[in-house]
Amino acid sequence: MDKTHEYQLILGEFSASDASQILLEIINNKINYHNRQIFSISERFNGDVSHSEKRIKALLKTSNSLKKILIAAEKKGMLYRLIVR
Repeated sequence: MDKTHEYQLILGEFSASDASQILLEIINNKINYHNRQIFSISERFNGDVSHSEKRIKALLKTSNSLKKILIAAEKKGMLYRLIVR
């Protein structure tokens, strides 16, 4: 029987600059995780790393998109409500 646990990690209103810092740090951590996975899988098992490579590409695309949106929002003085569960 599977149990679900839910945790609230981030909840609040942030300036575009602060939201950018928070979100991009999360994305960078995920990229670093996948880079470590690639290294580990390659070194230990000489296995397939295509999943992590695809995730890194997708995360970089998301990061670039977020940067553009949040730079424009910062110029307008917008606030963002972030909810990360």
